[in-house]
Amino acid sequence: MKTKPCYIFVYGTLKRGQGNNLLLNDAQFLFEDIMLGRLFDLGQFPAMIFGKGHVYGEVWKITPEILSQLDRLEGTP
Repeated sequence: MKTKPCYIFVYGTLKRGQGNNLLLNDAQFLFEDIMLGRLFDLGQFPAMIFGKGHVYGEVWKITPEILSQLDRLEGTP
């Protein structure tokens, strides 16, 4: 059974050339993009909410396995 790909928008340390991008080694970079939203400093991890402002990032096609790795990095179940 073929698994369905996931698509993610990343900013910060997951972007190309940044420290955590190595977790996306087996992923497919698709394009750079801008999301309408704002970033907030929540301590260890920033948060983005949709709304006014611009967040520059990248869109990647990933597998469910890579998503699990990213969830562990972010401390998300």
